[in-house]
Amino acid sequence: IGTIRSRTHHYPFRLVPPEIMTPYLEHVCEQEHIETEPGVLRLVTRAGGGSVRDTLSVLDQLMGGCVDNDITYDSTVALLGFTPDALLGEAIDAIIEQNGAKLYGIIQKVIVAGFDARRFVEDLLVRTRDLLVLTLGGDEAEAEDMSDLHRQADALGLQQLTAMAEIMDDTLGHMAGAASPRMRLELLAAKLLAGRASGFAAEAPALAGAGARGSSAAPSATQGSARG
Repeated sequence: IGTIRSRTHHYPFRLVPPEIMTPYLEHVCEQEHIETEPGVLRLVTRAGGGSVRDTLSVLDQLMGGCVDNDITYDSTVALLGFTPDALLGEAIDAIIEQNGAKLYGIIQKVIVAGFDARRFVEDLLVRTRDLLVLTLGGDEAEAEDMSDLHRQADALGLQQLTAMAEIMDDTLGHMAGAASPRMRLELLAAKLLAGRASGFAAEAPALAGAGARGSSAAPSATQGSARG
């Protein structure tokens, strides 16, 4: 009710972006005399999802389990369940090279090593997003090895990266409660390889068709108006 609301303080809570959260975590680690390997705080920020409390809780767990006040990248990946960057890089390279055996071998590694299949797709989408950001806006992607990102971004280009991201996002939407996550990964691999082979040309006709339908509808409306 307005009369009650006018007598209260209103505090809109919002998620904290990585550009603010990561420097804050660096300050916390400095105050606590904790050293972190490259990429650690980026993963902590992702795990916290923009919540300061959740992010600090994750960092506290890592601090509690670190050795000699040093948080390693491998221990962070193991604790948080993220896919190692090296494996994601190999997957993108397999798509670029259209190497089906290599890509399906990576899926085998994901399953055998016990990585969460949905998390793997989510991490692969984040990697693709980094390539998109690099293509669109320069060196703003959140990754340590920029040379690899530049190489992969140049090999794929904006159109193919966009199509890849849409395919991964669609796969993520169908993985919740999936009976066979491995089958979803294999289908995703097949779609990405087929798309790469055709330059993701299948996406263009769909967009062109939608544009044609929109343009054909416009004259009809104009003609109707003229007759009226």
